[in-house]
Amino acid sequence: MIPALLALMLGVSAAAGGETRDNHSYLMQVARETWRYFEECRDPAYGLVWDHSGENGEGRGEYTGPTNIALDLTSTLAAMDLGIITRQQAQARIGTIVGTLQKLDRYRGFFYNFYETATLKPTVRFLSFVDNGWLTLALLAVRQEFPGEIRQQATAIVDSQDYAFFYDRKAGLMYHGFHTDRRGIRYGHYAIFCSEPRGPSLLAISRGDVPEEHWFRMERARPAEGRDYRGGEVRLYCGVEVQESYYVYRGVPIVPSWGGSMFEFLMPSLFIDELRYARTSLGENNRRAVDAQIAFAAESGMPVWGMSPCANPAGGYGEYGAPPIGVQGYPAGVATPHASFLALEIRPRESLANIRKMEQIYPVRGRYGFRDSVDTSSGQVASVYLALDQGMILTAIGNYLTGGSVRRRVMRDPSMKRAPAILAKERFY
Repeated sequence: MIPALLALMLGVSAAAGGETRDNHSYLMQVARETWRYFEECRDPAYGLVWDHSGENGEGRGEYTGPTNIALDLTSTLAAMDLGIITRQQAQARIGTIVGTLQKLDRYRGFFYNFYETATLKPTVRFLSFVDNGWLTLALLAVRQEFPGEIRQQATAIVDSQDYAFFYDRKAGLMYHGFHTDRRGIRYGHYAIFCSEPRGPSLLAISRGDVPEEHWFRMERARPAEGRDYRGGEVRLYCGVEVQESYYVYRGVPIVPSWGGSMFEFLMPSLFIDELRYARTSLGENNRRAVDAQIAFAAESGMPVWGMSPCANPAGGYGEYGAPPIGVQGYPAGVATPHASFLALEIRPRESLANIRKMEQIYPVRGRYGFRDSVDTSSGQVASVYLALDQGMILTAIGNYLTGGSVRRRVMRDPSMKRAPAILAKERFY
């Protein structure tokens, strides 16, 4: 039976099949280019990825932190899953990184926010809750894949940490972090639920480090100028009365993030299966967030969408989002490729079309895949690649093309045993 006839019998056109193959080839090429960053932009002795770099290592930032390292680990797993590197190569690379982690100066098991990649010296004495959380989640994936010494080393690191250190029992919230050289100084709370710290929060709860009520003590939404705020119903979870508040954008209810950025809404799904387990809350809300970003970009006259924290093409770093779906509401105007890759599993056709359009309009493609951002008004493109954003791109491609291989490793770790039940409890809207 000829392939075209078989495709028609299955209800799938040959053209659609060709498009699928073309998209797969395209994503594999992007993945290979993105992986080149992790191969070339790292310290040769200790194996730690640089925070950022231009083409061929120009203007590089030879320092790194827990989130960069976490995404280096997950990107290595993704590269292995996609066949870009062998299992032996992945094991050797991850073994070097995990071995280096054991050498880093830590406080109560937690890593400082930045280290020099060549000397391993911490450049600041700040402990970040969310950044440590990403690294712990990545180590769960690593120990699920590699037995023996790597598993033992990863487990030793994970077991040395107790996330109750970051928990404010009175408020029921996590602190942003601590400066260990400024005794007693603690920084703020993560209070808005639909932002990226929910990933590390779920980890801390599932491990038993903090009580489950923490999940329900975070605000779903709060009144803000220019937002269509609705109070919603009050529901009881774990003895906590939760006001299921939300915003309405273009007639659709959505629980906001802090800034309305794609990173806040979707980065947790690199590690946690929200689409599967949180269908009546975070899973559906993530879909609405992607749709809202697409709609907001269109009504704002932006030729491409995808607003998220990234390098500012004019220099420095900026936070960008869709203001109607953020409590604070980061400004728009700059689009970053990683936002579209994060959305692949939610809106694949729209995401791929947006990525291709971005490449057609702007010179965003380079040696290491996609440069970090573009100002959609001026057309200026950032000259830099960020390890954080490269890692999100490669991990997202890996999850998309393999049915969630990186995420599955995290979710089957014993530390995450309670996570599905916690995710399934709530209903938004």
